[in-house]
Formats: sequence, C-alpha cells, structure tokens
Amino acid sequence: MAFLFLSSCETSFLSQDPVPVKSASSSAGIIITPPILRLYGFQGFSYERLPDNSIGPVIAGVKITFTQHGGSTVRTVTTDANGFYRATLPAGSYYVTATLQGYEIYDSTPGFFVVTGTDGYETGNFFLRKLTYGFQGFTSVRNPDGSIGANLPAVTLTFTKNDGLYTTTVVSDASGYYKVNLPAGGYFSTAQKSGYGTYSSAPGIAIVDGLTYATYNFFLLH
Repeated sequence: MAFLFLSSCETSFLSQDPVPVKSASSSAGIIITPPILRLYGFQGFSYERLPDNSIGPVIAGVKITFTQHGGSTVRTVTTDANGFYRATLPAGSYYVTATLQGYEIYDSTPGFFVVTGTDGYETGNFFLRKLTYGFQGFTSVRNPDGSIGANLPAVTLTFTKNDGLYTTTVVSDASGYYKVNLPAGGYFSTAQKSGYGTYSSAPGIAIVDGLTYATYNFFLLH
C-alpha cells in the first residue's frame, strides 16, 4: 500500500501574468505586457515503507503515471537517483499509479490528484512496500503420454497482471525452481523454452493473495 501527502508548493501552468516592461525603442515609454510561462502540476519523492510502517530510503526508478479524468492527458515520469520526480500537468483531476518491480503498486483509483492551475507544483509523495509474496514452483517436462518428466531448467516465465499495471519475467534455475515477487491480484502467465511447446494461461488467471508465495508449477510438452 502507498500513502499520499499533499501540500501547496510554488509556481503555475501556461498562465499569462502581465509584467510591465518599458520598451527600449520608444521615447514615449510604451508599456507592453508579454506573457510569462508558469508551470504547475505535482512533484515529490518516492520512499520505501518499512515493515514497522516507518519511512525508509528514497526509491529511484519508480514509474509514476498521471491519467486525466475525462481528458486526453496521460503523462509518465520516473523518479531520479534521489527518488525525486516532477510532473507538469494542465489543470484537472488525475488518476495516479506508481510502479516498480519488487514493490507493491500504488493506484489512486477511485480517488484523484487535483491540479488546480493556481497553486503551482503541489507535493505528492509515494510510499511503497517491498513485496514478500507471489508465486514459486518448478518447471518440468510433460511427456507425450501426459505423465510428468524431469525438472526443466532455463524456462522463461512471464507474469502479467490482468489490469495491465505490472509485468515481470523470471527464469527457472538449474534445478527448474523459480520464485517471483508479485503484487496481489490476478495474473496471466506464459512459459517458454526453445524446443518445447509454449504454455499460456490465457484466458485463465492465477491469483496472488497478498499473504504468501503460492505454488504454481509449469509443465512443457517436449
């Protein structure tokens, strides 16, 4: 789970503030008012939320996506090495997600982040927990007679969350074992290895309960 804190910050987006400027070429001292571009949106940091609920270190590489409610604006930014991001946005209401492999997903839905267009960059900080659940199991050969054969190493396994927010790939080890951390939810999965039939769960999904590593074994026909 992630938590959001909002507070006012500085400056604004595509507003035109008249600033009197004296023309250098006119002895009459004509006053012109050129537009000044000002920016607004959200900025802040991503942090790790520790098991005791305290705030841990900043997290780099978090992908933060703002999708305007009832509009066409979709903007994605990524936190830098200091965990900082800034997203310049038109005024409006935005659904927001924050994702990084190995961490829980933050999704504001059904709530919004609101850009007023007058308060400048507001602060939205994100707090993500490391994942401690997902799937584990073995990849094995499925013999032509339907029986289970030897464990199969180096099988590429891909897990895609059914809402499209998270995809990750792992490879089974020399013993055919794999373990993958995943946010809670339903997942489509595929298993591939050269020389073997490809497995795809679609349209079926497997469920991560958010509590444990569920056993999920894969069997490829040779």
